[in-house]
Amino acid sequence: MVGENQANERMNHGETIEELYQRYFNEVPEGVHKEIGDFNVLSVQVPFQKTQGHLPFSRRDYYKIMLVKGSYKIHFADGSVEVKKQALVFSNPQIPYNCEFTNENLIGFFCVFTPAFFCNY
Repeated sequence: MVGENQANERMNHGETIEELYQRYFNEVPEGVHKEIGDFNVLSVQVPFQKTQGHLPFSRRDYYKIMLVKGSYKIHFADGSVEVKKQALVFSNPQIPYNCEFTNENLIGFFCVFTPAFFCNY
């Protein structure tokens, strides 16, 4: 089963911040690995319009703080949370998850930052 092997590989590897930028923007910005680590604020409207409803279920190698208004579900290994209006969501590299966007009219922002940024402050 190729799909299951890819899912297991993603769970073990985790999505890097470079892969996040590549997935959303088809390019990695210059200076992603600065001395203090990467920190970026992104608009939800641009990247989520490019997704096909689901973000992959995996661990991420970065932290994310997301403030989004709209309808979506966040799935974890042991359950799901449905958001119908707005939510402030924190994620970290230790907990795998995925998002299922049920509303194309999502608005908001999210911050992504690497453990190097987090640990230097």
